[in-house]
Amino acid sequence: MKTRTRIVAVLLVLAGSAGIIVGFWQWQKKQYNYSALREWILSSEEEDTTERHRQNMQEPYQILSDHILLKPDQGEDASSLVCEYRNSWRREILSEHVHTFLEIDYKVYYDVIDPAMDDDQRAHLYCYDYRTKESRHLFEEKDMIWFSIYKDQIIYASEDNEGHMQSICLCDMDGKQKRELYRFQKEDTLFGAGNFFLTDDTVLFTGQAHHDSYTKLAMLSLKTRTYKRVLSLGEDEDTEIDACYYLDHTLYVGLVMGGYYQITLDTEKLRAKRKVLSNVFYAEAIYCRENKLYYEDTDGEFMELKK
Repeated sequence: MKTRTRIVAVLLVLAGSAGIIVGFWQWQKKQYNYSALREWILSSEEEDTTERHRQNMQEPYQILSDHILLKPDQGEDASSLVCEYRNSWRREILSEHVHTFLEIDYKVYYDVIDPAMDDDQRAHLYCYDYRTKESRHLFEEKDMIWFSIYKDQIIYASEDNEGHMQSICLCDMDGKQKRELYRFQKEDTLFGAGNFFLTDDTVLFTGQAHHDSYTKLAMLSLKTRTYKRVLSLGEDEDTEIDACYYLDHTLYVGLVMGGYYQITLDTEKLRAKRKVLSNVFYAEAIYCRENKLYYEDTDGEFMELKK
């Protein structure tokens, strides 16, 4: 009887120790993957931000009705595309080395820069299907720097080997039937293009001009195929953009040590008007929740930005 009691006691101790080890491992893993942004997004009560994310593909998250797509910036899953379900503990890694992503109609479209061919800058576009739990390779494109979804088509931008904007292209949702929508003339385009945004029928992007090296905002009408550089964003050639966000026909731009601006857009006439909201800006990204803009401070708190 004493032997049986001892065996039971030993088993209970071992079980308790195992539980402590497993619990500690789970806690450590959670800490390792912790980020203030992840917790802030998971606590959101928004139901769907697909349209907003389609316009702002630089966002590291997309909120859906029952789950959230997130690209963590730290931890063991950094740069992976993670699907987290808000009402359970389910968590899935959809892919690694993801650049940008967009879920539409139960499929996730995402681009990956091949680490093995980094010098060649070949971007690969994939489609993950929730029904089959598999990713399908759609196409690869040298120097593709942005993509989104436009009227049931994939739209994407590419640059040449010198960093000048080269073309805006369309293809079917399966990656086939590629066609060039607009080709930029080298003397009139921008180089080092970035910060792409898609409105209803207009592509916005920033870059530097040849003649003065100032940072410009440019517009391309997808309906009329008209291109125009509409605005200089900074006051000098050293202007660098820290963060941008498009919301309700307005672009909000934070410059490195250069202030925070509201740019009202007239996409029909390809015009823009700038207004200074603040003379200082110290954020690496602008986030949005419930149509309010935020930035993350040094303490991991999310502070509302003035609109």
